[in-house]
Amino acid sequence: MKSTNVHIQPVQSKSEWKDFVKFPYRHYKKNPYWVPPLLADQKVLLNPEKHPFYEHARVQFFIAKKENKMAGRIAAIIDHNHNKVHQETTGLFGFF
Repeated sequence: MKSTNVHIQPVQSKSEWKDFVKFPYRHYKKNPYWVPPLLADQKVLLNPEKHPFYEHARVQFFIAKKENKMAGRIAAIIDHNHNKVHQETTGLFGFF
């Protein structure tokens, strides 16, 4: 059985952020059941400088690469308002 390595790396450049945003559009391109969200909306939603959610939350985006090709994405999120209201120290994951 062939072993393939997957490398996970934090998004650090504008180019990597664009890859993160556009990944599902490439990945699900041929899936007839996928209804793509508006790209402009996704660019605002995933931009900590533009979306109001990030005024009370922190996020780190990650991309997964397999054989030097993007194979997936994930975001690690801390919503300080959620934790304050629910008296928790919870982290969230999303954008699989």
